[in-house]
Amino acid sequence: MKQYYCEIKASPRGYKGCNGLYVRLYVNGQLAGSCSGGGYDMIGVCFGEWITKTFKLRLWKLDKEETVEIKAKKEKTYNDKAGGIYGLILNKDQDGHLHIYADGATGISQMWQIIGAMGGKVEQLERGGDWLNKWFIKL
Repeated sequence: MKQYYCEIKASPRGYKGCNGLYVRLYVNGQLAGSCSGGGYDMIGVCFGEWITKTFKLRLWKLDKEETVEIKAKKEKTYNDKAGGIYGLILNKDQDGHLHIYADGATGISQMWQIIGAMGGKVEQLERGGDWLNKWFIKL
């Protein structure tokens, strides 16, 4: 089981922050995900990006039944509850290739569920102001 130290950093964008925030996720000191704007779970998006890039094979293992079903049916091209977890997305492109990813915009709690389903544990380390900004993940 590997250990990951995760830290979120945010800064305003544009003149007086009028263009929203720029949010970055650092995992073990390396940039692992980022997004900008506002109006959605930006921390979730950063974690979703990292989960998708880092644990792609584990995501496929969570979703065996839906993969078989979508491959077999031409009309079915999308599932937003892959492996029974809302936010784990399975879709088929125009060429029939399947893709799986963690959609962090569904919320950070959904990303924690995906990590838990892969056998991991999330521990909150520090709260920065009004929001959490440091976690320790074992996976």
